Amino acid sequence: MKKVSAVLVILMAIGLIMSTTSCKGGWDAADLNLQLATLDILFSPNGSTRLVGDQKAKAETEVPETIKPMMEGMPAEYVLAVRGHANSVGENTATGRARNVLISKARAQAVYNVLADQGIDAEKMEVVVLSATEPVIGVPGDSGLNRRVSFLFVEVSDL
Repeated sequence: MKKVSAVLVILMAIGLIMSTTSCKGGWDAADLNLQLATLDILFSPNGSTRLVGDQKAKAETEVPETIKPMMEGMPAEYVLAVRGHANSVGENTATGRARNVLISKARAQAVYNVLADQGIDAEKMEVVVLSATEPVIGVPGDSGLNRRVSFLFVEVSDL
C-alpha cells in the first residue's frame, strides 16, 4: 500500500493526475494522462526546435495514432496541452531564461502543427510554454531529457 501511495504522490507532483478526472461517458483524464506520459518528443541540443528523424516520425505517426482515440468523447471543457520544455542551461540570466521560453514555445508549436496536419482538431489543443520549470523528475535540470514536448489533458480553466 505504501508503494502505491508513493507512486500516486509522485504522479500528482508531476501533474499527471487531475482533480476532476472522470467524466460522462467514461472519459478519464487521469488514466489517459498516464498513457500520454510515454509520448514525450525529445529535441536535439543547442536550442533545436526542428523535428527530425525518429522524433519527427513519432510526431507524425505514433503520437496522433495514440491521441486521436483518446480524444473521442473528450468533454468540451478539456483540451490537449502540447507542453514545450527546455533544459535549465542559461537559466541563470534573464537573456537565457527568455531564450528558453522562446525555444519551448517553438518546440510546442512545431509539434502542435504536425498534430494538426495529422488530423488532430486544432480547436481541442493548446500550446503551453513551460521552459525549464518542469524538469523530468529525478533528472538534472540541464539534462537533454528536459528538451522535450509533453502532452497532458487539462481543463481549459486550468490553463
